[in-house]
Amino acid sequence: MVTINVGYLLCKDYFRRGYKLIRFEADGAVMFDAENGAIPRCAFRFYNGLQTAVDPITIEVVGSDAGAHTGDVLIFLPDFPASQAPTITAVISNAATDVGGVAVIEWTGEEPVNLNDVLINAYDPVDGRIYQVLTTDEVPSQTCLNLSVLDVDSETELYRVPLEDTALYAGNRGFILPLRGSGYVVIRVGNSDPSSPTRIYNAATGHIVAEWREDADENINWMMSQPFEDKWLLLGSDLDSSGGGGTLMAVVDIALGTFEVTRNAVALGSTLFSLGRIANGSTSFFVQGGSTATEVAYNGETWSTAIAYTSVGIVQGIHYDPLTEYLVVLEEIPSGTHNVQLVTPDTGALADAFTISTRLFQLCFSTTGLRAFPKPGFALFTSGSGSEGLWSIDISSHTATLLDDVQAETGNDARNGLYDQARLSYFAAYGETVWKKYTLPGTTPGQISLQRHITDVLEGLST
Repeated sequence: MVTINVGYLLCKDYFRRGYKLIRFEADGAVMFDAENGAIPRCAFRFYNGLQTAVDPITIEVVGSDAGAHTGDVLIFLPDFPASQAPTITAVISNAATDVGGVAVIEWTGEEPVNLNDVLINAYDPVDGRIYQVLTTDEVPSQTCLNLSVLDVDSETELYRVPLEDTALYAGNRGFILPLRGSGYVVIRVGNSDPSSPTRIYNAATGHIVAEWREDADENINWMMSQPFEDKWLLLGSDLDSSGGGGTLMAVVDIALGTFEVTRNAVALGSTLFSLGRIANGSTSFFVQGGSTATEVAYNGETWSTAIAYTSVGIVQGIHYDPLTEYLVVLEEIPSGTHNVQLVTPDTGALADAFTISTRLFQLCFSTTGLRAFPKPGFALFTSGSGSEGLWSIDISSHTATLLDDVQAETGNDARNGLYDQARLSYFAAYGETVWKKYTLPGTTPGQISLQRHITDVLEGLST
């Protein structure tokens, strides 16, 4: 491989404030993006303008008389894979703040003895809250199920409430799915109950708002929720094949306390799924089963299904992006070639596509709901068994970037975590007795006050 050593002057640091590197691209490709917590894609050395050391590349070019260039903001690319100097674009800031690290989310109630059941925790990215159901397996002293609400911004448990009418299910595994930003949660309880109830609970009071009971030969996993006007829509899958193994759609009206379920006898999929489109008069979900990605939509009166994409290769993950309006499909075809297919859902046609170097997978188990919440324009996936990295796909830039090695940080399967790209954080508790907040290493730009800037100018004029 041909490589070069090259350096660049980015700017002058006239006021000796010192700069931080936020982002840089080489020939249009993102090499580093500190604002989004990205791990660098190439080796580089950045000098903030306050340096006194001389870079080896400067010595190589200038010789023994080389200086540190104090006051110059510089970046050097050693052994960069190219035959000529790339064109670079950089974002730097002299009022930036470094972020990153691990913090414990403190309990205010009794600490659980374990947090090893991934089915009974979920995340609301709108409110920044982790919802944790506590059974007698987690807190043996309880006489009913409790709901713990943890705030990821203040890093503390806000409150804990007993859930109404759950004494019978105190030792049973449950399942939880938030109605994002509403303060209500969907909880399925009672594995020992042949007609396990799925209930809508007020998360602040623990009171039941609505309830629906499945048949004895059903085992419903509610995967996703979407708002529709003044109601909520749910999409679920029957994991008990003896009952038909179909797909279930629900309309919940919190104000009226109703929970109406429509059964689709055909199983549309239970492992690969995504929130869908929200438009005037219609809201949808996407789910992948076999070679078919299906859009499941509700128009206020009826549910409908339509094929959004038919794959030829092996599909490892899907995600609908509301910014680009593409359905992102991770499709391996031919074997060993990892394609990111950008699909127009209305036609099922490929609008664009690109390849990435790493095989990526959906960030969830087949029995859990959504656990990854990317920013618009991005998709989040994991590199899977053996590495468990958190990867971000930048849809417009056609790049896949490793954000963090989740297995190295947590010691566990990445699918146990909860991911919020807007907060540059993820949360994990499996194998622990506390939740931990992992903030991705990065840098966020800031602003200098007008007073500070004027002071700098006047001090500069006086010297």
